[in-house]
Amino acid sequence: MTNQSNTVLVIGGGVGGMKTAMDLSESGRDVVLIDQAAAIGGLMTRLDRTFPTNDCDLCTISPNLSENAREKHIDVLPLTQLTGVSGQAGDFTATLTHAPRYIAWGRSS
Repeated sequence: MTNQSNTVLVIGGGVGGMKTAMDLSESGRDVVLIDQAAAIGGLMTRLDRTFPTNDCDLCTISPNLSENAREKHIDVLPLTQLTGVSGQAGDFTATLTHAPRYIAWGRSS
């Protein structure tokens, strides 16, 4: 992402976070979408069916998941938490902490 003043941080990769990231991206903003889980989708990915339509939940959110993956203005950072914010209105700096995404087998404890 090149223009930091045009970048928006969306916290939470559930249905609301994904929709927000897509809307902001379509309006020309660069988006960083973070979630503390290993994948985006939120609670919807854990459900089987929803009331009252009895639709498959993954079938409902799959279009959003694939669009988020294809969108050039969205960076998805799973296993990431917001640990600090500094600055003032309109000029914030966020500090993010990333959890490890692998196991170092050769490393002794």
